[in-house]
Amino acid sequence: MTCWLAKRTLLLPLLLGAAGGVFRDSPWGGPFFLASLAYALRKEGAAPGWALGFALWEALPYGVAGYPYGLLGILTALAVLLFAWGGLALPLMAPRGLPRAGALLLAEIVKLELLEVPIGLLEPGAGGTPLGLSARLLGSYAPLLAILLLALALGRSRWALLLMPLALPLPKGLAEPVAPLRAVVVQAASTPEEKYAQDLGLTYLKLTPPTGVLVLWPETATRIPPSLPYWLGGVGTGRTNAAVLVVNGREVSRRAKAFLIPGVERLPGHLVRMRDLLYRKAGVPVPESFDLERGQLVPLGPFGVLICYEGSLPKATAALAHQGAQVLVELSNESMFDGTPLKARRLKEAQLKAAETGLFYLKASESGPSYAIDRLGRLLARTPEGARGHWTLPYALSPLGSSSWGVRYRGPLLALTFLAGVAMLSVAFPLKGGCGCQRERGRG
Repeated sequence: MTCWLAKRTLLLPLLLGAAGGVFRDSPWGGPFFLASLAYALRKEGAAPGWALGFALWEALPYGVAGYPYGLLGILTALAVLLFAWGGLALPLMAPRGLPRAGALLLAEIVKLELLEVPIGLLEPGAGGTPLGLSARLLGSYAPLLAILLLALALGRSRWALLLMPLALPLPKGLAEPVAPLRAVVVQAASTPEEKYAQDLGLTYLKLTPPTGVLVLWPETATRIPPSLPYWLGGVGTGRTNAAVLVVNGREVSRRAKAFLIPGVERLPGHLVRMRDLLYRKAGVPVPESFDLERGQLVPLGPFGVLICYEGSLPKATAALAHQGAQVLVELSNESMFDGTPLKARRLKEAQLKAAETGLFYLKASESGPSYAIDRLGRLLARTPEGARGHWTLPYALSPLGSSSWGVRYRGPLLALTFLAGVAMLSVAFPLKGGCGCQRERGRG
């Protein structure tokens, strides 16, 4: 009996951590995600197990995507698992309560702002909820701070249950969005291997209807269409992974990818040969575009274009909004993650970015889902995953750009949020005042 209880005690944090990941990515899972996080913040000795459960959920998409590639897939999933586990287990080893929440806040800021690795994140749990709107006033990490404080309150008092609606999706009847414009998004539902082995430009052209509205093609669509009047898409040639805007058959602006994926597109020189060798052993083509030339993060006309991985970085979205983008557009190629929970997490990240900037958010994904999100972070339209064809997405431009304080004053707000994390963590290390004076007076 004692042995069974010990095993159960060790298993409980693991299960609750995995459940935390599941509910973070679920549209209606916010309250359950907070309950799981409340356990991690309050329970002594739960840190390693809870972090491992959460990390296993985080690594699952990479394991599924890498399974056909043998050793390469195993190494990729293992690297994600170790990073996610370490990035959560270390801050969770801080004293329970407020210091532990502060450590998690600081760790997430370091992951996204310094390391640029969006793995093992808690903040997407606020996507599409009233908590996500706090970013518009208080900056990119205000939703994360709200999540942590609400989880702490939930662990201390039953009255915190009254605040749980803040973690539920925003109602659609409230402030109905005005979206007078339409974009046609095209999905070819091709695999990465198919894209590298053949020119899919003709496939995209056949799937694109004759239209005068904006046409969106996903990342690395391989060629610029010769005849579309208004087109925005991804072009992969040589060492450039670029987004291009075409008006009346003429290229008017382009930019190369500014933030490169660590471990794939961004590697120390001495590891490049090892990466290429692993890819060849696994039978994966090694495209020239792996060794990319880094571009500048600038809007293309009114469009703040995010190329795949850039959509997970708050500083990329905020920079485009600060430069006057009137709508955010993400061009992605995520077909290797079909059927995995990664796509649900990416949707919640996009909802957070729309809520923070106050701009509509459009996404064109190679195999779906593509979607439209309004200025409050609510999902307006979504295409089927794994389907080939074209669909219409509603959106609107913001002629004056973003009016978000979170964007306008991002630097100072980020510094204040970081200091708030330091202050929360410092509660565990109170200063001992008096320099022994009390003791001296006692002796006298």
